[in-house]
Amino acid sequence: MKTKSAGAYSQAQLQVEATPQDIVDFYKNAMTAKGWEPGMAMVQGNKGVLMFKQANRQLVFKVKGQGNTSSIDVTIISQ
Repeated sequence: MKTKSAGAYSQAQLQVEATPQDIVDFYKNAMTAKGWEPGMAMVQGNKGVLMFKQANRQLVFKVKGQGNTSSIDVTIISQ
């Protein structure tokens, strides 16, 4: 949907046809397979959060669902 970047901070907003639980499960498996260290992962109702670390970077997924459609804010921060 849109992206923005400022220095060590980048963010993308996506919209997909999936529930928050489906999205958290998918990214937890996909990012762990790519070498990212999983942190907090939580889904409550129509919201989810998932965090990862790799070297000096942190990756955060914030998910908000409505029915089978969810919006995802993906933020990567380099330190």
